[in-house]
Amino acid sequence: MLTHYNEGAHGIMVVFDITNRETFTSVSNWMNEIEKLSTPNVCKILVGNKTDLSVQRQVTYAEGAAMAKKYGIKYLESSAKKSDNVTEVFQAMAKEMLNRALKKLPTTTPNYSSIHSSSGYTIKILTL
Repeated sequence: MLTHYNEGAHGIMVVFDITNRETFTSVSNWMNEIEKLSTPNVCKILVGNKTDLSVQRQVTYAEGAAMAKKYGIKYLESSAKKSDNVTEVFQAMAKEMLNRALKKLPTTTPNYSSIHSSSGYTIKILTL
């Protein structure tokens, strides 16, 4: 399913159509594929799309939120057609990716030392 599309990805959005239950039921399969084929701890977010067609809704907000909770990820709904909440979806992904990157920063204070060569070059060594 995913094969090489996710290689090196830092974030993956799983988007389903709230007016089509079949797309929602396939979320579990996609999440399993992501777990098998992605790097550990890749950022994931679940998005229910087509809120502009809410009268045709087949998947409730509560169902989407419960699915996201099952996988420990954030859930948002949007309408790509009307650009409703699209910015918020991308901002949520960016925020999650930034938070994960910040957690990976060293907690110790780095020590710098210098080595001066006879040719006049200085090499800085960072020791964590």
